[in-house]
Amino acid sequence: MSVTHVWISRWQGRQTAAITYAGQTVTFAELEGRIRRAATWLRREGCVPGETLALQMPRSTTFLELHLAALALGVVTLPLNPRYTDREVSEILGDAKAHHTLLLDTPVSRIDAEIAACEEDPLDAVPSLEEIGVLCYTSGTTGRPKGAQIRQRNLLATVEALFGAWRWTEDDVLIHALPLFHIHGLFVAQHVALMACAHAVWLPSFSVRGVWDAISCHHGTVFMGVPTFYNRLVSSDDAPESLDSMRLFTSGSAPLSAKTWRQFRDRFGHEILERYGMTEIGIVLSNPYDGPRIPGTVGLPLPGIEAEVRRGDELWIRGPSVFAGYLGRPVTTKEALQQGWMRTGDFAATLDSGHVRLLGRRSDLILTGGFNVYPGEVEAVLLEHASVQEAVVFGVTDSDLGACVHAAVVGEATPADLLEWCRAQLTGYKCPRHIWIRDLLPRNAMGKVLRKTLSAEAELGVRWPDEIRAALIQRTAAPAGSPAPVAAFDFDDTCIHGDIGVALLERLDAQSPRDLVSDYEADCAKDTRTGYANLTATLLSGRSPAEVQSETEAALEDALRDGRIQWVPEMRKLIDRLTAQGWEVWVVTASPEPVVQVVAARLNLPPERVIGMQVVLEGGTYGAKILPPITYREGKLEALLARCGRPPTLAMGDSPSDEALLHAAQVAILVDRGDPTLRARASKAGWYIVGGW
Repeated sequence: MSVTHVWISRWQGRQTAAITYAGQTVTFAELEGRIRRAATWLRREGCVPGETLALQMPRSTTFLELHLAALALGVVTLPLNPRYTDREVSEILGDAKAHHTLLLDTPVSRIDAEIAACEEDPLDAVPSLEEIGVLCYTSGTTGRPKGAQIRQRNLLATVEALFGAWRWTEDDVLIHALPLFHIHGLFVAQHVALMACAHAVWLPSFSVRGVWDAISCHHGTVFMGVPTFYNRLVSSDDAPESLDSMRLFTSGSAPLSAKTWRQFRDRFGHEILERYGMTEIGIVLSNPYDGPRIPGTVGLPLPGIEAEVRRGDELWIRGPSVFAGYLGRPVTTKEALQQGWMRTGDFAATLDSGHVRLLGRRSDLILTGGFNVYPGEVEAVLLEHASVQEAVVFGVTDSDLGACVHAAVVGEATPADLLEWCRAQLTGYKCPRHIWIRDLLPRNAMGKVLRKTLSAEAELGVRWPDEIRAALIQRTAAPAGSPAPVAAFDFDDTCIHGDIGVALLERLDAQSPRDLVSDYEADCAKDTRTGYANLTATLLSGRSPAEVQSETEAALEDALRDGRIQWVPEMRKLIDRLTAQGWEVWVVTASPEPVVQVVAARLNLPPERVIGMQVVLEGGTYGAKILPPITYREGKLEALLARCGRPPTLAMGDSPSDEALLHAAQVAILVDRGDPTLRARASKAGWYIVGGW
């Protein structure tokens, strides 16, 4: 039988709450009926056993009902992140050869209405637990995503192991803030709650206030999170007076620092239970429910799981939850699966107690001067410093050593203090050569730090302008008329990439669309010579700026006309979204007039609305709004500012023609292109001065 059949058999028509979301509660009896009607609807849509159904849907009970109905019919489900770009979705669907798709352009309300009108399916054609149930694509933090084929029995093995190990009962109330498209939120949190006949209270997304309120209002007993959640919870000022109803906090998807673990215990009286798993193997290690939970470790093997740290310090796993293999990748599958054992790619060490401590990914290992450096070891030292909240260690290519150790840190310590701290506790070759102090770390949807992004930034001499972000927030929060912040940066410390608009959009607004940054990163990885990201790299070859600028602009214009610039559809999607919400959108670009006209046509905007495209932000911590902060048309700046009703919050320029704009902005950034007179005027005006091309 399918896993859905297993769970339905446990519910037995219960009238108790299964899911509460957006003010609505669904009982287990109602959920069963909705699953059966969803199965009828899927049959009517032509879904047959063995075919793949891709689900890219907003958070909704409809998503869960379709997922469970598909499992009951033997249809393979393919959950997709709702934030994936059209290009990312297309690549995955092509690789998966999905037979049926329900994407974001299909209104959930329409599907709901059609399902509600269906009869209940008897679900009498029962698939085997040996069949593939879910096709999950790995996060792709170390390369192109791969489709992991997960059998129905693999799903059941994970659920049964956690159901027993974590002492689930029908009295539990799960406070659910994780995404449903991921193994953590779907397989670990929701599937186990269904097995236990427990009540799951869904939040729209994670927020500190939302979690505390849900625990208090619903008398929550279980909460599952990622380290980012716990970092924010432990730093909050508005925690409830009592967490007496809670019995279990778990953490996974990324390493939780021992410091955060201790801070949470000391403040709230709960020891977070850390565990370990992967898309390919489910959850296989866990600190004990009853017994010592050791901070910085991921625990012991769950029942039925074998774990070995083999030669080379790599963790190998064997057990009933290990997947069937990667879709269409026999060579990769053979490398990963050997005689039933899964090579996890994680370096680990086993303590005398049997607890496993992770040392980092095999792909993250830094080979410097012939020595191995495990990032996790260095990160653990950095996180012990009292002024460090988060730390990540990564390698940067070096012509002499092969690679050198770098670290990015969130906290109040200085690089000099942290280097001294490391030297006192680590062998010299393990100490970071450079430590970047940042306001936040780039992460994927599940909170995993994007080390490759950090490495690329360091190798290109790029640094996100965290000081500018802090000053912008300070300025926008200050009373009107207060003086603008003044600062200047050393050339060696700060160099900003050409695509400053996209970078700032991500760094200044944590809720901005990830798809823009994905395009930015993809463009950086290509040699198209059609974007300003590549302009910087090209100039490093020694060619003159004027030569490359002219060539790049010509190529950009041609590529825009031919539809080959990948950020255009994403930017158009964003603009359409903002326009639908009633915003008046202006786009700003440093491009010449012919390119501006093509951009206007491609973005479906009136020509007078496209003036340029480098800075597209309104100040504030949340919410990006496109304003017109720059113009190269004589006499237009004042008119634009008057039309807007206020000056731009932040603006960037690199030539004398930008001075009027920079004087008007609340926070001004000059990209220094070697004009000493302009630099002197910028210093006098108190603008930020950053390295140029």
